[in-house]
Amino acid sequence: MIGARVNSIRTCFRLWPKNRNRELNREKVDGHTFEPFLYTSHMPKQDSDLIIRASGEEGLRGFLLWQSAYSELCFLDIYWPDFRLIDLLRAARTFQRRKRRFGQ
Repeated sequence: MIGARVNSIRTCFRLWPKNRNRELNREKVDGHTFEPFLYTSHMPKQDSDLIIRASGEEGLRGFLLWQSAYSELCFLDIYWPDFRLIDLLRAARTFQRRKRRFGQ
């Protein structure tokens, strides 16, 4: 959780100068205001549909929490160095069976 907190704190500190100069209206701050200050802001905007977590761990541990909000999660009991094409296909098959509601 420390990683997620550090990333959130750093993002807020990057936003702070704009607030100090009164460029931000509190009622108008939303995801579009927040996203340019994230570490992934230089990357093309594309939300993840599927996040595969290897090693049997079940949790994101603070990994890209904002960007993974509506992602489907797949936890596999295999370590990353041993990850094979068949494991990717298994995760894709699991993903295809899910009914996505996108927060609704």
